[in-house]
Amino acid sequence: MNIAQNTINQAEPGTVLWKALVKVAECCALGRKDLETVLGFSQATLSRLYHNNGPINPNSKQGEIASVSYTHLRAHE
Repeated sequence: MNIAQNTINQAEPGTVLWKALVKVAECCALGRKDLETVLGFSQATLSRLYHNNGPINPNSKQGEIASVSYTHLRAHE
């Protein structure tokens, strides 16, 4: 197994989910204020997520919303 494959295998689900959500936001031209509203995060929480590159708990309500949003985006690409 090479280094790239090992890195992919070790990726945390919450970080992957955060990156997917950022992609959804970019593709749909959603700003931070929009994400705050959709996910129910405070401005401070969303700022920390952007600063720390996530993660979002996949089992949380926000994680479910992020997962469904990404799935919906992929279905319409």
